[in-house]
Amino acid sequence: MNREEANTIVMSEILKKLGYEPVKDSGNETFFISPINDNKAASFVVDKLNNAWYDLTEGASGDVVEFVRSYLKYSGEDNTDADIYRWLMNMSAPQTPSAPDMFSSINDNTAMPALCFERISELRYPALVKYLESKGISIAVAKKYLNEILVRNLHTGKKFYAFGLSTESEGFELRNRVFRGSIGTQSISFVRGTKVPADEIHIFEDMMDFMSAVMHNGEDFQGDVLILNSVFCLPMSTAYIRNYSYRKINTWLNNDTAGVMATRNLKDTAEILKIGFTPMNKMYAPFKSVNAWHLQKDLL
Repeated sequence: MNREEANTIVMSEILKKLGYEPVKDSGNETFFISPINDNKAASFVVDKLNNAWYDLTEGASGDVVEFVRSYLKYSGEDNTDADIYRWLMNMSAPQTPSAPDMFSSINDNTAMPALCFERISELRYPALVKYLESKGISIAVAKKYLNEILVRNLHTGKKFYAFGLSTESEGFELRNRVFRGSIGTQSISFVRGTKVPADEIHIFEDMMDFMSAVMHNGEDFQGDVLILNSVFCLPMSTAYIRNYSYRKINTWLNNDTAGVMATRNLKDTAEILKIGFTPMNKMYAPFKSVNAWHLQKDLL
């Protein structure tokens, strides 16, 4: 891939894959919550005619390549040209059979998932370990919950390493420095607490936030844990909360628009079930996530 090819990818499709939906559509301009800063207003504008963008808060603008560079930088990831093109190639692989293709060169004539695993083993690949450490996660904690996965892309035949968290759909939520996706249908992950039966449940948005909280606590949670892996998986959590007869829900979701809405939804669930509810957001505010707070805390 080169810059010209990268800039043919539709900006709105990239944002959709990242979980951002349009807030407002005005002719040739579409407004989104910004993926490159913590502003809660719809300050990120996509110029559909020129497949370009500008951010009203940052005063920044550019093409697809410059967006990915800004996004990776905001996420704390490496953002060289090679990192950008690799990230875009990984993002082109649909996460589920129904996921939309982003590149016109990928055909619609197969219902086969793009990714499968070649090998599952104990976490030890140096690049994965280094990435986890850059996120403030020790290898000892990571090994409790994650596996090392050798992944094969069925469209390209290429292989890459990622660490994976098993999901309730018998797949894996995957992550490495330049890729975030899943094998199988994206689903929630369940971690049994040390107290059986547990009387409370902790709900996290992703695996990094969960492991950051474990690092903060210095030990595993006594209560059970649900990791959504995406706020879009929130409806799947209801059955677990109902069936296990918990007395309390603790939420550790992001301090952004999607996280606030999901927290309100879970609060409503707690009220319906007449159980306790504690949002943990204040502990890690003003940071967006538990992991961002954890990283900053370690620097103080």
